[in-house]
Amino acid sequence: DADLAAAVMQALTTAPSMTEIAARFPISEERTHLTQALDRFEARRRHARVALWRVMLAEGCSIGEIARIFGLSRQLVSRQLRAGANGN
Repeated sequence: DADLAAAVMQALTTAPSMTEIAARFPISEERTHLTQALDRFEARRRHARVALWRVMLAEGCSIGEIARIFGLSRQLVSRQLRAGANGN
């Protein structure tokens, strides 16, 4: 990714137009790659958050308290806990 960014930066100094630069680089592929990376990150973040909530529940915290602490609705916390239990 850094190599691609460096190539784009270099092209900015030599190409006559932005259209030519955009046509020379795999922007669609990079967008797909970034979207996939962000999806994986979000899945891991959700898993970690649900794991933390399970610890909080085991310590006696209610779903309502968890929701208030994280600034979420009780329904969302409950839904994510159920989804996490199902492996989703």
